[in-house]
Amino acid sequence: MLDARRLLLLAEVDRCGSIAAAAEALSYTPSAISQQISRLEREIGQAVLERHPRHTVLTEVGRRLVAHAERVRLELEAASAELLDLERLQSGTVNVGAFPSATLLLLPPIVRSFRCQNPSVRLCVHSAQSKDLAHQLNRGDIDVAVMSDYDLSRISTANFYVTVLARDPMRVLLPRTHPLAHRGPVSLRDLRDERWIVRTDHPTTVGLFHACDEAGFEPTVSLEASERLDLQAMVAMGLGIAAAPGLSLGELLPDIAVVDVADAFPERRIFLAYLRRRRLSAPAHHFVKAVGVGAKAWPSGVCHSVESALSGSSATVAV
Repeated sequence: MLDARRLLLLAEVDRCGSIAAAAEALSYTPSAISQQISRLEREIGQAVLERHPRHTVLTEVGRRLVAHAERVRLELEAASAELLDLERLQSGTVNVGAFPSATLLLLPPIVRSFRCQNPSVRLCVHSAQSKDLAHQLNRGDIDVAVMSDYDLSRISTANFYVTVLARDPMRVLLPRTHPLAHRGPVSLRDLRDERWIVRTDHPTTVGLFHACDEAGFEPTVSLEASERLDLQAMVAMGLGIAAAPGLSLGELLPDIAVVDVADAFPERRIFLAYLRRRRLSAPAHHFVKAVGVGAKAWPSGVCHSVESALSGSSATVAV
């Protein structure tokens, strides 16, 4: 393969009219340029210059190579300009993944602020469950992701840089007519005789069973729901009680009371992640910082347990 640097040197010799003039323009010695041109001629097995005492003339081969060299130069200049635009946030695309509650309630103000400050950067937000987001990060489909998990069902993040942003405690949903609906924090033991509505194959169900086991009983499950609004609808109809993370209650159906639990109860970790092996682009890195700032204004139902500064913070950990 031809060496692009030698092609560009040949183009400079043609532009300046001689090896000596090209050497002066580039702050090289004439000998250095002459050696590179000779190496080019040896590589292709043909002469590219006709050398005269005070000037040089391109051969037919040389003219063709210089035409290619000009195209190479233009492409390199375009690449440099593009990188500069990215560094100055004048272009680029950031693909962001987020779990559904974050897409609905946490990210919109951050996305709006980022777009206002960086109108030339294209920001695409993809909503998916956290386990799916982990796969998308590993495949390189997205640049960064806002995910969540629980102590008893951690997502494998060995390949990621992880920054914990907040903790989201689970709470209990009761029908408004329930005797405990307005008493403040309740003990799980007070709920041992209740019928529970749980999410199918959901980490909140694992957390609920563990917490009830710690309280000395096994919850009686009466119904299963596939979606959080289905679960809420069943509670509102008086078919049972349920547990759900606070953030998922941003849209709360009528006739439901939300109460805190006095005992140890699961909480989910909300965190930002990106691949270790993949260097973030300037726009993506800027968005990561924007998430850290925006997390400080998240709803009061999300308990902040860490500082949100992502650069050089002890909150950035590998787990």
